[in-house]
Amino acid sequence: MGVAALDVATVQVVMSDGSRRDVVTKRTPALSGLTGSYRAFGYRLKTSDLKRGVGPTAIVALDTKGGEIERQVTGFVE
Repeated sequence: MGVAALDVATVQVVMSDGSRRDVVTKRTPALSGLTGSYRAFGYRLKTSDLKRGVGPTAIVALDTKGGEIERQVTGFVE
């Protein structure tokens, strides 16, 4: 789970098998101590993926054209 800036159009989870999972985001009011609104998101791993040994390697923020804005490595799966 996390928060993204409003200019982030899409958040995706990159999985260890190379697939990507779209993550729903929701605009939130300003957070305590921060100015402006953000997009909150969360992703629940599928049991079927975990049983196959597939896990999240990164969270990627994309712009409206699908260009990568930023990537955060999860550290869960190499």
